[in-house]
Amino acid sequence: MNVMDVLDAIDVMDSMIVVSNLSDEIVLTTLPSLEPIFPVLEQIKYGHPCLIKNRYFQTNDCHTKLFVKPTISNFLTNLLNVLRNTKSALKLTLLMLNTAGCYAVYFIGYVLLHAVRQPYQPWRNIMLKRWGIWSLSILQINLKVERTIPKPPFYLVSNHLSYIDIIVYYALLDVTMVSKIEVRSWPFLGFMSKTFGVIFIDRHKRSDIERVNEQIAQNIHQYQGLLVFPEGTTSDGREVLRFRPSLMKVPIDQQLPVSSAAVSYRIQNAPDQTYCKVCWWGGATLLEHFFELGRQGRIEAVVRFSDERLLLDDRKDLANRLHEEVTSMYIPTEVPEDCTFVPLKI
Repeated sequence: MNVMDVLDAIDVMDSMIVVSNLSDEIVLTTLPSLEPIFPVLEQIKYGHPCLIKNRYFQTNDCHTKLFVKPTISNFLTNLLNVLRNTKSALKLTLLMLNTAGCYAVYFIGYVLLHAVRQPYQPWRNIMLKRWGIWSLSILQINLKVERTIPKPPFYLVSNHLSYIDIIVYYALLDVTMVSKIEVRSWPFLGFMSKTFGVIFIDRHKRSDIERVNEQIAQNIHQYQGLLVFPEGTTSDGREVLRFRPSLMKVPIDQQLPVSSAAVSYRIQNAPDQTYCKVCWWGGATLLEHFFELGRQGRIEAVVRFSDERLLLDDRKDLANRLHEEVTSMYIPTEVPEDCTFVPLKI
């Protein structure tokens, strides 16, 4: 049994057992009947009457309920927490090993290509796609793509929900990205981003827009397209935030039609938790959020690309039209009514 088999086994147990808030009810969601385990239940009931109640099961068409006493209910709650924490730690370890291994191989090629003055982008595209696909597998994210994936050169805009978006798009596209300048100072990740050709923008300086637009114009070519998240931040997924028009100058000046895409997520066994476990916003640090993400079961990711490419003469009009296009493709996340969105603080 390999590590991925262990993750799948933990998921099976996690999805089967849901401890109710009533503290005395366990829902076996994947069993149509308790009949296969009747002998075990009878032995537990009569050998340990302190654990299972006399009226211990109730079935319907979709699940079976097992009624127990708080002693075993608390035990199962603690067991599930241990399993989920173990799963998260395994995912984090595997992701770090995958990232370090892929980057080490990439960096060797990067140095050699620079030494012989050859473009590094084709090599980067190969390694980032492998890294992205393997990372999605580790995180148990099932990716579904709708419509045609754009080929370089392209200018692509998308909504932004989480750092997971970056993994998803690297797994799909030959692309570089625009990122906030704070990422450049992050240990290890900042250096990696620079060698990948990421373009950094200081969103607190309006004067930085001109420099960034010049770099964007130089970085759209036969080997790569450009991905921009014009919301300028991540969100909780209830809607697509307003698109900022500041980076729309390049496609207008170069008469380059703009493509659009919408990315959305759903935790299979807990869709109502997607807004806070997958979407990254508020005050959670990267490590805190990733640990919670790793505790989840399988996640569905859907990327929809637009068939229409837009070309307008006004930046604000272009941003508004692209916002409408992305909104029309986007699958909103279920968010509680009393939840107040707070932009990401890092």
